[in-house]
Amino acid sequence: MKKKQIDDERPILVRTEFEKRFKAYRPAKRVVRFVTPEQMGVFFLIAEEYRRNARNLPALGQKKKALLDDAKSSKALMKGLRQRLNETLKFIQRSSAKPEQDATAILAGDALDQIATFQRRLDQEFEFEYRRIEALRRRLSTKWAQTSKLEFTLDLLGFVRNCFPQLSDRDKRNLMVAAMAGAESLTRTELEGGTEPGWVPERFSRAKQYQKKMYPEGRVYLHRELLVEKKQKVGAGEKKSG
Repeated sequence: MKKKQIDDERPILVRTEFEKRFKAYRPAKRVVRFVTPEQMGVFFLIAEEYRRNARNLPALGQKKKALLDDAKSSKALMKGLRQRLNETLKFIQRSSAKPEQDATAILAGDALDQIATFQRRLDQEFEFEYRRIEALRRRLSTKWAQTSKLEFTLDLLGFVRNCFPQLSDRDKRNLMVAAMAGAESLTRTELEGGTEPGWVPERFSRAKQYQKKMYPEGRVYLHRELLVEKKQKVGAGEKKSG
């Protein structure tokens, strides 16, 4: 079964435009020079992931209602198939209940084995589809968009804290807000202004409260996954070149 993917074909974020907005945020101009091209790349990937989660646009030519209706139909189909399979299994089991009918019992046993194999494969497909539907519902919800802002803020906090330890707290925050600017989270006036937008302190405060509530045992930061993935690719390239 071919797995369907809901994805916007338009660019989520353009790297050159991201960097242009990043560098245009005036409070961060003094510290932007400390950002290496590799670090700018991680800032971009973090912002791109946020935009992917926060915008949640249906694919070109599709509507939110149509996607949710399709998901509802898909769940109904899976429920109906499971019911029919269970009915079929019960029918076969009843057919093999007579001990004097050996050939029927053998045929029923073979049929049960075949259906059991098919059912396991179908369960795997259903599990994928249920996950896809749940992800779709989250992505199309207003609440998810707000949560994405907090997740984005936490990823920036983790990245800047670990990769720019030499900077002051103010400079670190300026870099994080510059990344938000790159992700188009700032208005034109906020981008060109010389001071930090008024909503920034509350955003960071809410993100830290959210982290305590949602990740009491710690959180895996996106930038670590990105750097590990990059190292793996580099390592693979070195092996091939050798």
